[in-house]
Amino acid sequence: MQVSAPRYPNQQLRAVSLETYFVGRLSVLTKLDVVQENLRTRLPKLFVPNARPDEALALRPFMLGAEDDSEAVAVAVNQASYVSRSYPGHEAFLARGCPMLADALRVVGVDRLERVLYRYENEVALGRDTNGALPLQNVFQFAMPDGLPVSGVTNLHVDFTRVWERGRTGLEIRLEERAPGTILRFFVVAAVAPGGDVGELAGTAQVAHDEAVRLFEQIISDSFRTLISGGEGGGSEG
Repeated sequence: MQVSAPRYPNQQLRAVSLETYFVGRLSVLTKLDVVQENLRTRLPKLFVPNARPDEALALRPFMLGAEDDSEAVAVAVNQASYVSRSYPGHEAFLARGCPMLADALRVVGVDRLERVLYRYENEVALGRDTNGALPLQNVFQFAMPDGLPVSGVTNLHVDFTRVWERGRTGLEIRLEERAPGTILRFFVVAAVAPGGDVGELAGTAQVAHDEAVRLFEQIISDSFRTLISGGEGGGSEG
């Protein structure tokens, strides 16, 4: 199948994931060996879940990963996800991930999904001016609660979800200080709920993708769009 090139070839993506959620089934734990065997050639590495404070260990996924860590499939008692750390554009992403996810879901006995979610994790390095302000206006076009643009801001943490006709969309923005400086991380999420039949996964995932891209287009600035498109100033959603 011929697929189109990414819309934004210079977008700084840390990871993109397609996540499916279903009514929890303890039988998943007895079928993980079959999932592993079916994916062994593509995803030979096994990562077992670590315990986290205030989180049930049974809900943490087992992960099967590629040798180069470019992609993975994660399975828990109530979810299965496909993650790409080398995003090729959504058509190739879905062509690669949907069959692996659908196979894993059928192996563990799931035919109906509660929710299907498309998640983009963006990561952009930013430099501060002499006053400690970040050039957030170069990335985002929305205004702060006081109605002013995002210029002059020294810290930012945003987390919201919004209902749309097929589910929910969400945006999370946070700053991290690590070498070589300040890192802007923002997550764009769109979920379709209910998620429909496993046999319809590719179509449902496409709907979630389209809504995630719509939100992304609404929040980014024109200069950032030019940058990630490969234009002047030379960060792939699409």
